[in-house]
Amino acid sequence: MKYYTTTILLLLLYFITGCGNKQQATINKSWPIMGTIATVTVAEPDTKKADKALQICKTTTKRLNDDLSIFIPTSNLSKLNNAGGAWTELKNDTKELLILSTKYAKISKGAFDPTVSDIVKLWGFNTKKHITTIPTDEAIISTLKNTGYQNIIISNNSARLLSPKTNIDLGGIAKGYAVDVCYNELQKQNIKNYIINIGGNLRVMGKARPDRAWTIGVRNPFNKSEILGKLKLPSGMALATSGNYERYEYIDGKRYAHIIDPRTGSPVIGMAGTTVLSSTAVETDAMSTTLYVLGPEIGLSALAQTPDCCALFIPDKQPIQIIVTPAFAKLFKPMPEFSKQVIVIH
Repeated sequence: MKYYTTTILLLLLYFITGCGNKQQATINKSWPIMGTIATVTVAEPDTKKADKALQICKTTTKRLNDDLSIFIPTSNLSKLNNAGGAWTELKNDTKELLILSTKYAKISKGAFDPTVSDIVKLWGFNTKKHITTIPTDEAIISTLKNTGYQNIIISNNSARLLSPKTNIDLGGIAKGYAVDVCYNELQKQNIKNYIINIGGNLRVMGKARPDRAWTIGVRNPFNKSEILGKLKLPSGMALATSGNYERYEYIDGKRYAHIIDPRTGSPVIGMAGTTVLSSTAVETDAMSTTLYVLGPEIGLSALAQTPDCCALFIPDKQPIQIIVTPAFAKLFKPMPEFSKQVIVIH
């Protein structure tokens, strides 16, 4: 599985420092996986626990990558893609992730779709080849004929693709899923205070220190050197961000962001970023992309079907607007210079 977003490139910055005797020791462990960087931050002085958390998460993420990567020919997902429409036996994680992917595809009415791999490549993303001209309407239409989550058929522990030319790429949801699997594994080990972060998809447990919740900064997508505000994360909550500010292609002198609208086959225009909070990282991963594609007005209908979710939207325009849902607003404290730019939508 190949991804282009790393932790340092997202809208997220940790605020886990303290002062005086109340400061909690934090131990960070990082490693490359899924084309990005994974980090486990444990807020405990016990280095053995931190090392144990690292090893559990490293083992878990490698196993998932080996099963789900489209760049590994022997992966379970590659076998499904290359089966020519025949039934393929699924491993448990592959099956669960396919079911979740189709769930969010239905919720979004196709704004999130795990079968857009070929249209993404057509625009020069997820490939080393940089295109120099915009794909023709004919090429987009032809490629879209082989996309659509409706092509995925799951029965018992097997799946098939109705169109043998359809290719599934779970990159839009797999990092969040991996965060949740790691989170559940650490829960079993009685590790109480930590953040798991895979390419900016994160979930927290406990607190950064006894008197302070885990807190992150939401970075300004138009200016990487400043943050729009701080966000407190209650224990168990997950967060993900999608944006147009790092991964893009210049074609004929115009910048095109990497997030494709599966319904049109073209890059999304009009949004700079979305940040989503929910009770699971797999949901925030899928919904951050969904809401980026749909925008704030239409996105509310998708949010109504995911009651655990709340969101922040930043349209791609100036002056900057910070559009938040009521539940997000309760946890978000804007910086003074941006407090008048916050708009709460219902």
